[in-house]
Amino acid sequence: MESEIIVVNGNDNILGYKKIDSLEKEDIYRVSALWIKNNQEEILLAKRHSTKSHHPRKWGLLLQELLKKEGIMKKIL
Repeated sequence: MESEIIVVNGNDNILGYKKIDSLEKEDIYRVSALWIKNNQEEILLAKRHSTKSHHPRKWGLLLQELLKKEGIMKKIL
């Protein structure tokens, strides 16, 4: 069974749930992220793969998790 992602509006109110492969570019969904900083307050970033549907080749956090109906689904960029 494929997990369903929590889809929200601009005020973070739940609108419903969608399977990850049916998410559309305009959909807003909940994501949890981990910021890793060193002693100089530098943040660890990673470049997204060119095949990503959202923001390909952009720099972002190394670790993000999509929040889903059943809990948390781990996603590493």
